[in-house]
Amino acid sequence: MHIQTLLTNKEAEVLKKWFYTLVKQLYPQQTAKFFSSEKDPFANPVGTKIYDGLQSIYSHLLGNEADDKICASLEDIIRVMVVQSTAPSQGLSFMFSLKDIIRNELIGELGKEVLGSEELVQLERQIDGMLLVAVDVYHDCREKIYANRVEEVKRNNFRLLQRANLID
Repeated sequence: MHIQTLLTNKEAEVLKKWFYTLVKQLYPQQTAKFFSSEKDPFANPVGTKIYDGLQSIYSHLLGNEADDKICASLEDIIRVMVVQSTAPSQGLSFMFSLKDIIRNELIGELGKEVLGSEELVQLERQIDGMLLVAVDVYHDCREKIYANRVEEVKRNNFRLLQRANLID
């Protein structure tokens, strides 16, 4: 069976494991359980944003999404991590966990001989390429957050000076 076809058939299972692995790495156990179980996007906006981003990345990996959407999908997930001051190594490790999950699914279905297949090597190279894009996205998001914080401090200082009648 073709790896792409197999991964398409196992999409729901892979996404569920990938999502839970990600939230388990970033959040306490109770929060991870809540994110995994609550499906209402209004009750669980962070979990929904992360899951939708993972779904889009996975779809891109299988060739179902346009290349220009990958940055937006990565940004949806990474922005949450940057706002919560997650270290880049911890925040981007979710891309490595996808490799492990895919390998385990393929070994369970096709056996260990799949590990040396050219198709799996290509798939893992594609994941590595997305990880490199994720590094750039993480950097850009962090830069935006810092710029916003600097502007907020400037505005607050300006307002304080105005209230003290030190400037017009």
